[in-house]
Amino acid sequence: WVLFFQDTNTLYLLTFLCSLGVSAKHHLQVNSVAMPRMAKEAVGAITRLTHTDGRSIVVNVEYNQLEPLLKSSGQSEGDVNGPDGFSPFPGNTNELIFSLPEYLSELDRTGGQMPEFINPKYTDGTRTAFKSPTRLECMMQDFPKVLPADARVGFTRYPLEFGYFPCKNDIETAARLSKEGTPPHGAASAEAAVYHANCEMLRILGATLAPREERNWKG
Repeated sequence: WVLFFQDTNTLYLLTFLCSLGVSAKHHLQVNSVAMPRMAKEAVGAITRLTHTDGRSIVVNVEYNQLEPLLKSSGQSEGDVNGPDGFSPFPGNTNELIFSLPEYLSELDRTGGQMPEFINPKYTDGTRTAFKSPTRLECMMQDFPKVLPADARVGFTRYPLEFGYFPCKNDIETAARLSKEGTPPHGAASAEAAVYHANCEMLRILGATLAPREERNWKG
């Protein structure tokens, strides 16, 4: 087996052995690790895409592509939260486990070539100025797209406490996202997520912890 993960998020190390067990039990060639995801959150979504001829694939759809995909498929409201407060599409945490023999076989067959795309980042909703230089990208999450139709592809979803809390946004962006009610993915939230996950692990093991307190720093 081979484990891929994003180095801006540290919570993978709490659960990766469980994910590996799921992969082994179900003989998965690809296992994407997921969590509950809020609608419009800037996190890729795990979906099942179905062709008109009936073929289907379980694969990540990037957050900037999900909304237009849903609307073009007849879901006029796009990505919206359900009664539980989360999107019906789990969030991709950028942690994947591949079965090594099949992975090596596909590398030999494809030469490592993956589908490419461009994901521009804009300064605001007018989409008239780039926040940073855009580039041609390819993603490890797209690996299922090059697999044969009969490949065993699945995902493992963990509670939000053990999900995706990367440190990837500057403080201004994090503050704006927090005010909008979406996860800020900044340094403070990433650090707090580690403490919170460790507390939840202790509670699961039967430990009694002091009740949490709300604290604010600089508003």
